[in-house]
Amino acid sequence: MEKATERRVRAEMQSQMEAVRKEMEMRLFDERKLRADIENKLQDLRTESSASGNRLNDNADAIASLEAAQQQLDDTGISAAALQEVLADQAANVVNFWADDRFLEATGMTYLQYYGFEWPTEVSETSFYTFATLLCPRSQWDGQLRSKSSRRHMQRELREYVESERQNLAESEEDVSVLNDIIQTFTSSCDLIQDGEERAAQMTPECAQKWLDEQEKLWSAAKAAFQARFTLDSQPPLQHFRLINDFADTWRAQKEASEKNCSAIAQASSLL
Repeated sequence: MEKATERRVRAEMQSQMEAVRKEMEMRLFDERKLRADIENKLQDLRTESSASGNRLNDNADAIASLEAAQQQLDDTGISAAALQEVLADQAANVVNFWADDRFLEATGMTYLQYYGFEWPTEVSETSFYTFATLLCPRSQWDGQLRSKSSRRHMQRELREYVESERQNLAESEEDVSVLNDIIQTFTSSCDLIQDGEERAAQMTPECAQKWLDEQEKLWSAAKAAFQARFTLDSQPPLQHFRLINDFADTWRAQKEASEKNCSAIAQASSLL
């Protein structure tokens, strides 16, 4: 599973990088061509003005406009490129906020792999609660975790995850079998929980309460294991908000700079 996931991560990164690279190559090619056209046009206008000997000829305004457009291209391009670098640093800050600073250097490893998490392979009540820590929103951890609705939502979440993994993995029998086993283990564990609740409904109040207390212990143990492994809430919420604000401000500034650069390109093109 680790090898297959590493292949998937590399394939995804290569695909995304290739798409971005091609887009950037095309944009840089167009911008270089535009700059060359502007420079050629300026040279022609200056030559024509020099030959005419008339400093106040009609070419003066055209030259001034092209030079201004040329400068605007330089300024907006530099700003957009600089903010892209800042945005990359901010993205690393976002990742490091929920992972230690070595995670980004762990090439080919997913977040779950890096923290040593393995999906349960044994059908049990304990496995159900381990699955639940990853499939149930933390805001609902104190809710009706074992309800039919909650189990249905968790099964859907897991199936979406597995389907996404299946699309990116090599379709070997081993890969498919591992993914299918994850779903089967959780589904069977859900059935085990449902059977337990149905039996508890037929028990005496004392026995039913004992079963509920045991489930609460299993759930508390699963939550404690999750917290110990991932430590996602080690910072106060105010730091979360500050990080989000910093990233959002940088993203908005980069977006504005890119739009200004595109506008500068369009303006320069209209002058040719």
